[in-house]
Amino acid sequence: MKSPFTESNTGYLTNHPFGMVMPGRNWTAASVDGYRFGYQGSTKTDEISAVGNNYSTFFRELDPRLGRWWSIDPQIRQSPWESPYMSMGDNPVLRNDQLGDKWFDRNTRQLARQTKQDYRAIKNNPNSSMEQRREMTLAIAELKSMRKHEQEFRITIETVAPAGGYTTMTIVGGVNVIDIVVPSVGISAANPNGYALRTMAHELKHGYQYIRGEISYSGTTTFGDFLNGTAVVRRPTGLLYDVEDEDEAFTRGFAVQPGWTGWPFTSTNSINDQRLSTAPSYSNLSMDQRYSRSNMGRIDLLRQRQGFAAIGLTGAQRLMDYEKYQGTMAAPEIFIPQSKWAK
Repeated sequence: MKSPFTESNTGYLTNHPFGMVMPGRNWTAASVDGYRFGYQGSTKTDEISAVGNNYSTFFRELDPRLGRWWSIDPQIRQSPWESPYMSMGDNPVLRNDQLGDKWFDRNTRQLARQTKQDYRAIKNNPNSSMEQRREMTLAIAELKSMRKHEQEFRITIETVAPAGGYTTMTIVGGVNVIDIVVPSVGISAANPNGYALRTMAHELKHGYQYIRGEISYSGTTTFGDFLNGTAVVRRPTGLLYDVEDEDEAFTRGFAVQPGWTGWPFTSTNSINDQRLSTAPSYSNLSMDQRYSRSNMGRIDLLRQRQGFAAIGLTGAQRLMDYEKYQGTMAAPEIFIPQSKWAK
Protein backbone atom coordinates (compact mmCIF):
# COMPACT_ATOMS: atom_id res chain seq x y z
CA MET A 1 0.00 0.00 0.00
CA LYS A 2 1.55 3.26 -1.09
CA SER A 3 0.60 6.30 0.97
CA PRO A 4 1.66 9.83 -0.04
CA PHE A 5 2.56 12.15 2.82
CA THR A 6 1.50 15.24 0.92
CA GLU A 7 -0.31 16.08 -2.28
CA SER A 8 2.95 17.44 -3.71
CA ASN A 9 4.53 13.98 -3.37
CA THR A 10 7.38 15.14 -1.13
CA GLY A 11 7.32 11.79 0.62
CA TYR A 12 6.02 8.27 0.41
CA LEU A 13 5.98 4.99 2.25
CA THR A 14 4.94 1.48 1.27
CA ASN A 15 3.18 -0.60 3.91
CA HIS A 16 2.49 -4.22 4.53
CA PRO A 17 -1.30 -4.80 4.88
CA PHE A 18 -1.47 -4.10 8.63
CA GLY A 19 0.68 -0.97 8.36
CA MET A 20 4.29 -2.03 8.93
CA VAL A 21 6.63 -0.08 6.66
CA MET A 22 8.45 -2.28 4.15
CA PRO A 23 12.25 -2.15 4.68
CA GLY A 24 13.89 0.31 2.30
CA ARG A 25 10.56 1.40 0.84
CA ASN A 26 10.13 4.86 2.39
CA TRP A 27 11.48 8.32 1.80
CA THR A 28 10.71 11.75 3.23
CA ALA A 29 11.84 15.13 1.93
CA ALA A 30 13.54 17.42 4.42
CA SER A 31 10.72 19.94 3.97
CA VAL A 32 8.23 17.57 5.62
CA ASP A 33 10.55 16.10 8.23
CA GLY A 34 8.60 15.41 11.40
CA TYR A 35 5.33 14.54 9.65
CA ARG A 36 3.65 12.43 12.31
CA PHE A 37 0.86 10.61 10.46
CA GLY A 38 1.12 7.26 8.71
CA TYR A 39 -0.95 4.17 7.99
CA GLN A 40 -4.73 4.87 7.83
CA GLY A 41 -4.05 8.39 9.11
CA SER A 42 -2.98 7.23 12.58
CA THR A 43 -0.26 8.96 14.59
CA LYS A 44 3.16 7.30 14.31
CA THR A 45 4.98 6.71 17.59
CA ASP A 46 8.43 5.86 16.24
CA GLU A 47 10.05 6.29 19.66
CA ILE A 48 8.62 2.95 20.83
CA SER A 49 9.55 0.37 18.19
CA ALA A 50 11.45 2.27 15.46
CA VAL A 51 9.98 3.90 12.35
CA GLY A 52 6.53 2.68 11.33
CA ASN A 53 6.26 -0.10 13.90
CA ASN A 54 3.74 1.50 16.25
CA TYR A 55 0.65 3.64 15.78
CA SER A 56 -1.43 5.52 18.34
CA THR A 57 -5.19 5.91 17.94
CA PHE A 58 -7.73 7.55 20.21
CA PHE A 59 -8.47 4.35 22.15
CA ARG A 60 -5.35 2.17 21.92
CA GLU A 61 -1.97 1.33 20.38
CA LEU A 62 -1.46 -0.82 17.27
CA ASP A 63 1.54 -3.04 16.54
CA PRO A 64 1.47 -3.31 12.71
CA ARG A 65 4.07 -6.09 12.68
CA LEU A 66 1.62 -8.42 14.41
CA GLY A 67 -1.59 -6.81 13.22
CA ARG A 68 -2.75 -6.69 16.83
CA TRP A 69 -3.72 -4.04 19.36
CA TRP A 70 -1.89 -3.69 22.66
CA SER A 71 -5.10 -3.59 24.70
CA ILE A 72 -8.57 -5.10 24.42
CA ASP A 73 -11.38 -3.75 22.27
CA PRO A 74 -13.31 -1.02 24.15
CA GLN A 75 -16.45 -2.30 22.43
CA ILE A 76 -15.77 -6.00 23.02
CA ARG A 77 -19.45 -6.77 23.67
CA GLN A 78 -20.30 -5.98 20.06
CA SER A 79 -17.97 -8.70 18.70
CA PRO A 80 -17.66 -11.51 21.27
CA TRP A 81 -16.85 -14.04 18.54
CA GLU A 82 -13.39 -12.59 17.78
CA SER A 83 -10.22 -11.82 19.73
CA PRO A 84 -10.39 -8.41 21.47
CA TYR A 85 -6.84 -7.76 20.21
CA MET A 86 -7.66 -8.40 16.53
CA SER A 87 -7.30 -5.37 14.26
CA MET A 88 -9.45 -4.53 11.25
CA GLY A 89 -11.33 -7.83 11.65
CA ASP A 90 -8.23 -9.50 10.17
CA ASN A 91 -9.01 -7.92 6.79
CA PRO A 92 -6.88 -4.75 6.51
CA VAL A 93 -7.28 -4.58 2.74
CA LEU A 94 -10.98 -3.74 2.97
CA ARG A 95 -11.23 -2.30 6.48
CA ASN A 96 -9.90 0.57 8.60
CA ASP A 97 -10.07 1.31 12.32
CA GLN A 98 -8.83 4.86 12.75
CA LEU A 99 -9.98 5.29 16.36
CA GLY A 100 -9.19 1.81 17.63
CA ASP A 101 -12.75 0.96 18.63
CA LYS A 102 -14.65 -0.08 15.49
CA TRP A 103 -13.41 -0.99 12.05
CA PHE A 104 -15.28 0.07 8.94
CA ASP A 105 -15.39 -1.04 5.33
CA ARG A 106 -13.34 1.37 3.20
CA ASN A 107 -15.46 0.91 0.10
CA THR A 108 -18.63 1.59 2.11
CA ARG A 109 -17.16 4.74 3.65
CA GLN A 110 -16.11 6.04 0.22
CA LEU A 111 -19.51 5.36 -1.38
CA ALA A 112 -21.33 6.92 1.58
CA ARG A 113 -19.21 10.07 1.31
CA GLN A 114 -19.83 10.32 -2.42
CA THR A 115 -23.56 9.87 -1.91
CA LYS A 116 -23.59 12.54 0.77
CA GLN A 117 -21.89 14.96 -1.64
CA ASP A 118 -24.47 14.12 -4.32
CA TYR A 119 -27.31 14.72 -1.85
CA ARG A 120 -25.85 18.11 -0.92
CA ALA A 121 -25.52 19.08 -4.58
CA ILE A 122 -29.24 18.41 -5.13
CA LYS A 123 -30.16 20.19 -1.90
CA ASN A 124 -28.16 23.30 -2.84
CA ASN A 125 -29.26 23.37 -6.48
CA PRO A 126 -31.44 26.49 -6.97
CA ASN A 127 -33.58 24.54 -9.45
CA SER A 128 -34.46 21.83 -6.92
CA SER A 129 -38.00 21.80 -5.58
CA MET A 130 -38.85 22.20 -1.90
CA GLU A 131 -39.75 18.49 -1.80
CA GLN A 132 -36.32 17.56 -3.16
CA ARG A 133 -34.55 19.77 -0.64
CA ARG A 134 -36.59 18.33 2.22
CA GLU A 135 -35.84 14.76 1.14
CA MET A 136 -32.13 15.45 0.74
CA THR A 137 -31.97 17.06 4.20
CA LEU A 138 -33.54 13.92 5.65
CA ALA A 139 -31.28 11.67 3.58
CA ILE A 140 -28.11 13.39 4.85
CA ALA A 141 -29.29 13.08 8.46
CA GLU A 142 -30.12 9.40 7.91
CA LEU A 143 -26.63 8.69 6.53
CA LYS A 144 -25.17 10.20 9.69
CA SER A 145 -27.42 8.01 11.87
CA MET A 146 -26.40 4.90 9.94
CA ARG A 147 -22.72 5.76 10.35
CA LYS A 148 -23.08 6.16 14.11
CA HIS A 149 -25.33 3.14 14.71
CA GLU A 150 -23.84 -0.09 16.07
CA GLN A 151 -25.37 -2.04 13.18
CA GLU A 152 -22.78 -2.86 10.51
CA PHE A 153 -23.61 -1.74 6.96
CA ARG A 154 -21.89 -2.65 3.72
CA ILE A 155 -22.49 -0.83 0.42
CA THR A 156 -21.52 -2.71 -2.73
CA ILE A 157 -21.63 -1.83 -6.42
CA GLU A 158 -22.49 -5.11 -8.10
CA THR A 159 -20.53 -5.59 -11.31
CA VAL A 160 -20.94 -9.37 -11.80
CA ALA A 161 -24.33 -10.07 -13.40
CA PRO A 162 -26.08 -7.09 -11.75
CA ALA A 163 -29.83 -7.68 -11.66
CA GLY A 164 -31.08 -4.64 -9.75
CA GLY A 165 -30.71 -2.91 -6.42
CA TYR A 166 -31.67 -4.58 -3.16
CA THR A 167 -31.10 -4.38 0.60
CA THR A 168 -30.68 -7.58 2.56
CA MET A 169 -29.21 -9.10 5.71
CA THR A 170 -26.09 -11.18 5.05
CA ILE A 171 -24.33 -13.43 7.56
CA VAL A 172 -20.63 -12.55 7.51
CA GLY A 173 -18.42 -14.41 9.96
CA GLY A 174 -21.37 -14.98 12.27
CA VAL A 175 -22.36 -11.30 12.11
CA ASN A 176 -25.64 -10.01 10.64
CA VAL A 177 -24.59 -7.32 8.15
CA ILE A 178 -27.04 -5.11 6.27
CA ASP A 179 -25.93 -5.30 2.64
CA ILE A 180 -26.95 -2.42 0.38
CA VAL A 181 -26.36 -3.55 -3.20
CA VAL A 182 -26.57 -1.22 -6.19
CA PRO A 183 -26.00 -2.50 -9.75
CA SER A 184 -23.26 -1.06 -11.94
CA VAL A 185 -24.68 0.70 -15.01
CA GLY A 186 -21.44 2.02 -16.49
CA ILE A 187 -20.10 5.57 -16.40
CA SER A 188 -22.08 8.11 -18.41
CA ALA A 189 -23.14 11.74 -18.26
CA ALA A 190 -26.30 10.69 -16.40
CA ASN A 191 -24.42 8.35 -14.06
CA PRO A 192 -20.90 9.75 -13.54
CA ASN A 193 -20.21 7.37 -10.63
CA GLY A 194 -21.05 4.25 -12.62
CA TYR A 195 -24.31 3.57 -10.76
CA ALA A 196 -27.74 5.21 -10.58
CA LEU A 197 -27.97 7.60 -7.63
CA ARG A 198 -31.75 7.09 -7.52
CA THR A 199 -31.15 3.38 -6.81
CA MET A 200 -28.52 4.18 -4.16
CA ALA A 201 -30.95 6.57 -2.46
CA HIS A 202 -33.75 3.99 -2.59
CA GLU A 203 -31.69 1.21 -1.01
CA LEU A 204 -30.07 3.44 1.62
CA LYS A 205 -33.57 4.37 2.73
CA HIS A 206 -34.25 0.68 3.37
CA GLY A 207 -31.05 0.46 5.42
CA TYR A 208 -32.22 3.34 7.59
CA GLN A 209 -35.69 1.79 7.94
CA TYR A 210 -34.07 -1.28 9.51
CA ILE A 211 -32.40 0.70 12.30
CA ARG A 212 -35.71 2.47 12.89
CA GLY A 213 -37.49 -0.82 13.61
CA GLU A 214 -39.52 -0.66 10.40
CA ILE A 215 -38.02 -3.73 8.68
CA SER A 216 -37.23 -7.15 10.13
CA TYR A 217 -35.46 -10.27 8.86
CA SER A 218 -36.00 -13.96 9.53
CA GLY A 219 -34.10 -15.30 12.50
CA THR A 220 -34.20 -18.93 11.38
CA THR A 221 -34.49 -19.09 7.59
CA THR A 222 -31.47 -18.48 5.33
CA PHE A 223 -30.70 -18.98 1.66
CA GLY A 224 -27.58 -19.03 -0.49
CA ASP A 225 -26.86 -16.33 -3.04
CA PHE A 226 -23.99 -14.60 -4.82
CA LEU A 227 -22.62 -11.06 -4.48
CA ASN A 228 -20.17 -10.04 -7.20
CA GLY A 229 -19.51 -13.70 -7.89
CA THR A 230 -18.87 -14.60 -4.23
CA ALA A 231 -21.16 -17.05 -2.43
CA VAL A 232 -23.00 -15.50 0.55
CA VAL A 233 -25.70 -16.56 3.02
CA ARG A 234 -28.69 -14.27 3.43
CA ARG A 235 -31.82 -13.92 5.54
CA PRO A 236 -35.21 -13.14 3.91
CA THR A 237 -37.20 -10.12 5.04
CA GLY A 238 -39.62 -10.56 7.92
CA LEU A 239 -43.15 -9.46 8.74
CA LEU A 240 -42.29 -5.84 9.50
CA TYR A 241 -41.31 -5.25 5.88
CA ASP A 242 -44.27 -4.02 3.87
CA VAL A 243 -45.27 -1.91 0.91
CA GLU A 244 -45.14 1.29 2.98
CA ASP A 245 -41.37 0.81 3.18
CA GLU A 246 -41.24 0.74 -0.61
CA ASP A 247 -43.46 3.81 -0.78
CA GLU A 248 -40.92 5.77 1.28
CA ALA A 249 -37.95 4.38 -0.66
CA PHE A 250 -39.48 5.19 -4.06
CA THR A 251 -40.28 8.70 -2.84
CA ARG A 252 -36.62 9.15 -1.89
CA GLY A 253 -35.45 7.91 -5.30
CA PHE A 254 -37.95 10.15 -7.05
CA ALA A 255 -36.52 13.16 -5.21
CA VAL A 256 -33.11 12.32 -6.68
CA GLN A 257 -34.38 11.89 -10.23
CA PRO A 258 -37.93 13.21 -10.70
CA GLY A 259 -39.94 11.84 -13.57
CA TRP A 260 -37.72 8.89 -14.41
CA THR A 261 -39.65 6.95 -17.04
CA GLY A 262 -38.39 3.60 -15.78
CA TRP A 263 -40.91 3.82 -12.94
CA PRO A 264 -44.70 3.71 -13.43
CA PHE A 265 -44.97 7.07 -11.64
CA THR A 266 -45.25 10.58 -12.96
CA SER A 267 -44.98 12.44 -9.65
CA THR A 268 -44.33 11.87 -5.98
CA ASN A 269 -48.09 11.91 -5.36
CA SER A 270 -48.58 8.95 -7.68
CA ILE A 271 -46.30 6.75 -5.57
CA ASN A 272 -48.77 5.12 -3.20
CA ASP A 273 -49.44 1.82 -1.48
CA GLN A 274 -52.33 0.86 -3.71
CA ARG A 275 -50.28 1.09 -6.91
CA LEU A 276 -47.22 -0.54 -5.36
CA SER A 277 -49.22 -3.40 -3.85
CA THR A 278 -50.34 -4.54 -7.31
CA ALA A 279 -46.89 -4.25 -8.90
CA PRO A 280 -45.36 -7.64 -9.85
CA SER A 281 -42.34 -7.13 -7.56
CA TYR A 282 -44.48 -6.72 -4.43
CA SER A 283 -47.71 -8.59 -5.18
CA ASN A 284 -46.31 -11.73 -3.53
CA LEU A 285 -46.28 -10.03 -0.11
CA SER A 286 -48.94 -11.06 2.36
CA MET A 287 -52.17 -9.05 2.44
CA ASP A 288 -51.06 -7.48 5.73
CA GLN A 289 -47.72 -6.42 4.28
CA ARG A 290 -49.29 -5.02 1.13
CA TYR A 291 -51.78 -2.74 2.83
CA SER A 292 -50.45 -1.74 6.26
CA ARG A 293 -49.63 1.94 6.50
CA SER A 294 -47.25 2.41 9.42
CA ASN A 295 -44.98 0.64 11.88
CA MET A 296 -47.66 0.65 14.55
CA GLY A 297 -50.22 -0.47 12.01
CA ARG A 298 -48.07 -3.46 11.12
CA ILE A 299 -47.78 -4.40 14.77
CA ASP A 300 -51.56 -4.15 15.16
CA LEU A 301 -51.96 -6.56 12.26
CA LEU A 302 -49.37 -8.91 13.68
CA ARG A 303 -51.14 -8.86 17.07
CA GLN A 304 -54.44 -9.70 15.41
CA ARG A 305 -52.81 -12.63 13.63
CA GLN A 306 -51.77 -13.98 17.01
CA GLY A 307 -55.21 -13.41 18.54
CA PHE A 308 -54.26 -10.36 20.62
CA ALA A 309 -56.35 -7.22 20.92
CA ALA A 310 -54.86 -4.06 19.45
CA ILE A 311 -57.42 -1.44 20.48
CA GLY A 312 -56.47 0.99 23.24
CA LEU A 313 -52.75 0.28 23.35
CA THR A 314 -50.17 3.01 22.89
CA GLY A 315 -47.49 2.71 20.24
CA ALA A 316 -44.85 1.87 22.84
CA GLN A 317 -47.05 -0.87 24.35
CA ARG A 318 -47.72 -2.38 20.94
CA LEU A 319 -44.04 -2.52 20.09
CA MET A 320 -43.22 -3.95 23.51
CA ASP A 321 -45.74 -6.71 22.93
CA TYR A 322 -44.29 -7.40 19.48
CA GLU A 323 -40.83 -7.71 21.01
CA LYS A 324 -42.20 -10.04 23.73
CA TYR A 325 -44.08 -12.47 21.49
CA GLN A 326 -41.03 -12.85 19.23
CA GLY A 327 -39.93 -15.58 21.65
CA THR A 328 -43.14 -17.53 21.05
CA MET A 329 -43.12 -17.30 17.24
CA ALA A 330 -42.35 -20.40 15.21
CA ALA A 331 -39.77 -18.35 13.29
CA PRO A 332 -38.46 -15.51 15.50
CA GLU A 333 -37.31 -12.46 13.60
CA ILE A 334 -34.30 -10.17 13.81
CA PHE A 335 -35.12 -6.49 14.22
CA ILE A 336 -33.89 -3.39 16.03
CA PRO A 337 -35.71 -2.98 19.38
CA GLN A 338 -37.07 0.44 20.27
CA SER A 339 -34.31 1.05 22.80
CA LYS A 340 -31.76 0.99 19.96
CA TRP A 341 -33.64 2.88 17.29
CA ALA A 342 -31.63 5.45 15.36
CA LYS A 343 -32.30 8.98 16.55
